[in-house]
Amino acid sequence: MKTLKKLLSTFGINPYKFVSATIGLPGFVIDYIVFRKAISKLRSQKEYTGNISLYPCLTDKGSQGGTCSGHYFWQDLIVAQKLCKASPKYHLDIGSRVDGFVAHVASFRRLDVLDIRPTVVNVPNVKFILGDISDSSCLTNLKKYDSVSCLHALEHVGLGRYGDKLDPLGYFKAAQNITNILAIDGILYLSVPIGTKSSIEFNAHRIFKPYDIIMIFQNLGLVLIDYSYVNDLGDYNALPNLEDQKPLSVDTFVYDGEYGCGIFEFKKIDLQP
Repeated sequence: MKTLKKLLSTFGINPYKFVSATIGLPGFVIDYIVFRKAISKLRSQKEYTGNISLYPCLTDKGSQGGTCSGHYFWQDLIVAQKLCKASPKYHLDIGSRVDGFVAHVASFRRLDVLDIRPTVVNVPNVKFILGDISDSSCLTNLKKYDSVSCLHALEHVGLGRYGDKLDPLGYFKAAQNITNILAIDGILYLSVPIGTKSSIEFNAHRIFKPYDIIMIFQNLGLVLIDYSYVNDLGDYNALPNLEDQKPLSVDTFVYDGEYGCGIFEFKKIDLQP
């Protein structure tokens, strides 16, 4: 059923929304009839002379007053708060949502945004840079940044979804390049899908085991300083007392869901003697 839902969604068909809209249709018809009668009365009294047309919104009744859960809601909120508190001199974002995290950050500071896709709109406080983070040549004209964010983006690199080159190791090359543009003592804010085991759902994304991500960046010279996650239900969970967990244990970072979101904060250390 999950595979069928994904396939239907690719073609713009949402079975859950279809069922919800079908259930909401009778109420809409009743409301419309009642409202038309009220409008007709106002027209007869010449208190309303405008037009009325149909724009059915069949799934909003009974829904919550806004979405306060899920990967993007929590990662954008948590990391933007961290960035506001840290206030780095130079910050680079790589591939995060412009209408989510980037907009949050641009409301209180300047930042550079690197993406493989061109952005032609001018956004206050945002400098867009065209480039492929898995290609080291794109780093030539970039400065060293005090902090870098890459939220729900690393898992896509190398799968061709956004026009990037097909490369099974694209995510690892991107991790190396991210590390290279981060200044010593700089902070990396990273989020990726997490699950019980590593897998690829081509060509949407990869899913990582949390400990695998930690080891990738640890071997590149970064140390984990904070970790939290959003579970399969969309709820946020922080891992307390991370300092007490050292040396880091695999068991500490086991995630038993199918598709959560790990939110990692790393610090780059100087490996030179």
